[in-house]
This record gives sequence, C-alpha cells and structure tokens, in this order.
Amino acid sequence: MTFPRNFAIIKEQMFEQGEIVLSNEPLAYRMRPQTIDEIAGQQHVIGKDTALYKMIKNGHVPSMLLYGDPGVGKTSLAFAIAGTTKLPL
Repeated sequence: MTFPRNFAIIKEQMFEQGEIVLSNEPLAYRMRPQTIDEIAGQQHVIGKDTALYKMIKNGHVPSMLLYGDPGVGKTSLAFAIAGTTKLPL
C-alpha cells in the first residue's frame, strides 16, 4: 500500500514537541489525493494509459459529470484533477 505524497507532512504536523496537535480539517480532507497520480484504484478510468489521464496531464479538462454513491471519491477526483492542472475548482 502506498500513502499519499502529503502523508509525511501530515504526520509531522500532528506531532510537535511530543504532543499530538489536531488540525481543524477532518482527516479525510488532509489525506485526500493532491494529483491524479496519487489516486488509488480506478485504473480502468484514470490509469496512466487512459485517454482521460492523458488529457488531464496535458491541461485539457473535459466537461464531466461525476456520479456515484456517497463516499466513492467524486470530490476527491475533482480536487485531484484541479491539483494536477493547477486550475481552481
């Protein structure tokens, strides 16, 4: 299992001078993938060999409608796309 790139930073921020410091953001927000390269799973949709991955990496974000049950990663995917393209969400 691989951890998101920001895992070490979050871990470091939580422990300052031997005390646990809690952030105001929920853990799910802090652990959210920052780029599409950090997304685990869904390789058939966003894998490195897919057209969607290549379009996003080249800065072309098509208009899309993300649909699914709560908690499946729609918002995380949107934030990861925004992080990859450096465009506001």
